[in-house]
Amino acid sequence: EKLREEINEILGERVLLSSLKKISFDIFGKSVYASAMILGMAFQKGRIPFSEKNLEEAFRNTIHKNEFSNNWKAFGLGRKIVLEGEETFLSSSNTDEGIYYLKSLKDSFLPWENKKEILSRYHNVLNNLEKLFPDINKSYLANYAHDLFVYDRGEKEDDFLKDIERINGLYKTTEERLMALRTLVRTFWIKDEVFVAHLMSTPHQYLLNEKNYSKLGTGYNVIHINRPRFDIFGKTIEFDINPKDWMLKIMRHMRIIRTLLPSWHKREKEIAYFLKNQILNVIPTLPQQKQRESLKKCENVKGYREIRYQKFDEIFGESKL
Repeated sequence: EKLREEINEILGERVLLSSLKKISFDIFGKSVYASAMILGMAFQKGRIPFSEKNLEEAFRNTIHKNEFSNNWKAFGLGRKIVLEGEETFLSSSNTDEGIYYLKSLKDSFLPWENKKEILSRYHNVLNNLEKLFPDINKSYLANYAHDLFVYDRGEKEDDFLKDIERINGLYKTTEERLMALRTLVRTFWIKDEVFVAHLMSTPHQYLLNEKNYSKLGTGYNVIHINRPRFDIFGKTIEFDINPKDWMLKIMRHMRIIRTLLPSWHKREKEIAYFLKNQILNVIPTLPQQKQRESLKKCENVKGYREIRYQKFDEIFGESKL
């Protein structure tokens, strides 16, 4: 910051400083597009004596076709930074909790997965969330994007972005939009044993444990009480277990169980589908005064398996599914 102040004092309007590598990584998952962003900024400031068409042709002729799209987007992003300022594009991943969510996502990767591609999509979703809901705490938005990609690598990423964008048009007040968002995002993942195993072994969870229990001293143990349940060939297997960290770290990679057991957590999936339909199709048609009440009912259907079932039946009735 001191260096920035000195440079600005000496050069004034002749210099424009921006955290382009940081922005490039947040949005594209890699920092190499900062060069194209520099060209975009220089063009917008009138420092390059060529037309936009000239530059686009130059990009196409010199950049591999697989990289043209991202580089041209980065060029346009550089132009926007001049107009809107870099603060608009700096992701929440530079906040303390944002860093923990990003590290948690990276910890979930398997050796053969395309880490750069997944991180690029993660940052794209996060930036869309921040633009659509600027009033929400950024750490919450980072949490939503994290859960989407930890659960199934963002398989429903396009539907997720389309649905959350619809919320802004469906609900008039900020409070209603935020309530709808909180419930809608939870319909894109199920707290099954695989997902919960990851949540229990994240850096953020260890941080919370330290914050909650460090006052007790150093001689304490955190004991997990889990009750996994598996539906196999029409039979239900359920038992209590205190999993060790190594067990959680193995279980969090067992997404294949969802394919092998298609009826696993069937009721949770039905509840999620019901709530999503309420938020996107049913509640917006209700009189304005009833929308908040209905959104609150949907939001109250939360918690782990038995509690979630009970709350749903109490609010909507068993016959709704």
